[in-house]
Amino acid sequence: MTRRFDDQKVAGGCGLGGLSAGHPGYGLVSAREFARLRADDLIPRHIARLRNPTGYGSTVEYPAWTRAQLEHQRALEEAGIRGADNQRLLLWIDGFPIPIARIAADLKGLSDSALLFAARAQRDLEADRIVFEMLQRHDPSQLIRWTRELLPKRCDLETALLQMVQLASETPPPELMLDPDSAQPIQRLLGDLLPGVEPSAAELASAMSLDDQFANFMHAAATFPEWPLSEWIQAREDQLVFRQLTGWQIPTRATIGDLLLATRFALLIACGAMRQIDRDGWEARIREMKATLNSGLPVEAPIDDDQNSQEAC
Repeated sequence: MTRRFDDQKVAGGCGLGGLSAGHPGYGLVSAREFARLRADDLIPRHIARLRNPTGYGSTVEYPAWTRAQLEHQRALEEAGIRGADNQRLLLWIDGFPIPIARIAADLKGLSDSALLFAARAQRDLEADRIVFEMLQRHDPSQLIRWTRELLPKRCDLETALLQMVQLASETPPPELMLDPDSAQPIQRLLGDLLPGVEPSAAELASAMSLDDQFANFMHAAATFPEWPLSEWIQAREDQLVFRQLTGWQIPTRATIGDLLLATRFALLIACGAMRQIDRDGWEARIREMKATLNSGLPVEAPIDDDQNSQEAC
């Protein structure tokens, strides 16, 4: 969602034992950890370093949102999001200004993995093997633990996972040949993940089998590995507007590990897919959302203003 960072300045320093009271990382991380996170672009780099008038030590300026971004990164760590690339993507999706070169590399890595997955899943019987491997892992992912909890019957579990794998590998929805009965497992997953907005099993089966618009949407979403960086940037801005207008929140169940990453990324892709299907219509809808937001809010300065905080080290 759109962020407006303040220009409050903090003063402090680095003692020999760690970070002192005015430092953006004080009480959250050690000096060594702060440096590592900064090197990985998980928190902003300093803007300027000025020698103190006494000649001892220096004053370093950081963007004013540095501590807020660090707190967000620590929350991702505690939620089980591993890997600097995954954390950077989630920070960026949530509105923090990550260097775009880093995001481009992270998106390419994710897109390349998706292409390899789709290529494998499209081969004969490979989708079934993928589901078997997912279920046989000694250390199952959060996604598998969640699906097992919702679908204790092995046949339902395998059916839902196979449908998800097939959709993720660009299988046209009509080829799944869903009916109200066969759609129940995947509908139950959607209902738990997105309470209040899920279709019934019959509606889901009808949409996948007969609705051309749904098929077009899934096809557009499947093209995400081919999107240029400019499309990703626009999709990110669109989902921020959507989330701010609707107050959309990930259900508590999906705020852990790979489910959190998958859910956030799915919304990003959905916004990008809507733009691919009907660019003019989607942009008009986004303008309407922004107008609705602005109608009830005072005019604020843009978030990209050069508003900095200070820390002395």
